[in-house]
Amino acid sequence: MTDMPTEVAKVRRMIEDYPVEDYITAALTDTTSTTVTVNDVSLWKRGQSWEVQDGSGTNAEAFFVRSVDSENDQATVKRGHRGSTATIHSVNAVTFLEPRFSYSRIAEAYSQILDVELYPLGVYEIVEHEITSSDTTNTYAAPTAQCEEFLEVYQRIATTDPKLQITDYTRKLRNADPDLWVTGKVANIYENYGVGGTDIFYVNCAHKLSISTITEAQASGVRARVAALLLLWEDAKRTAGPINQGDQSVEPTSMARLAREFQSQFRQWAEHEADYLKSQYPPKRVFLRSG
Repeated sequence: MTDMPTEVAKVRRMIEDYPVEDYITAALTDTTSTTVTVNDVSLWKRGQSWEVQDGSGTNAEAFFVRSVDSENDQATVKRGHRGSTATIHSVNAVTFLEPRFSYSRIAEAYSQILDVELYPLGVYEIVEHEITSSDTTNTYAAPTAQCEEFLEVYQRIATTDPKLQITDYTRKLRNADPDLWVTGKVANIYENYGVGGTDIFYVNCAHKLSISTITEAQASGVRARVAALLLLWEDAKRTAGPINQGDQSVEPTSMARLAREFQSQFRQWAEHEADYLKSQYPPKRVFLRSG
């Protein structure tokens, strides 16, 4: 398990983003105070942006420095700079001077990969659920809204029974009206070895990975993709001008080359991870009747 602050710190190390550091020497106990007391006020200059390294989720507050009071080791700042959300900060909270990539930018890249990229590549989390069978319908609401597909459905009617594999069910879940189906997704299970309304289906579902469920091994692969995205986004700025735009003679920078290396690492990891998951639950075979 991991969390976003941990992942942001690890990605920054990968891309060697080591900004100037300072820390707060007096707690900010509300979201409106604009006076910040710091350890080394000589580092703080009017017009700078400082990011507080106690963020959570996708937010780490940034300050914009409006003035500096050197005698009292204080700076007057604008709270919630660059779209961040103002929050409270404890004594000794570390601050970074204009990091190469903001916390929110790294979190955005991480969330994009988890939400959009991994599942289509066949990388997901396997979660076990139970569904009570019905004696009136073959259509069931997904156990949770996070279920993307049923990988396996089975029953065990008595404790001495072997695993009774269900083969006739819809693997891909369909969207449905949540007023009718509470999770907003439905599937059909057409077999039942037990008593409808009493016996249980055991279901292994594919869920998209999230920051709270990803393993360290998976996170290391995702970090490579995050680093590649960040470097490519930064390199795009270099070639975005009217002179270089579309010019194939522009030599790739070291950032672009490093991004390719990270992307290659990610691709190798994703292929290996997808192959492993596919071996656990191979695609269902469908036999078509000829003639």
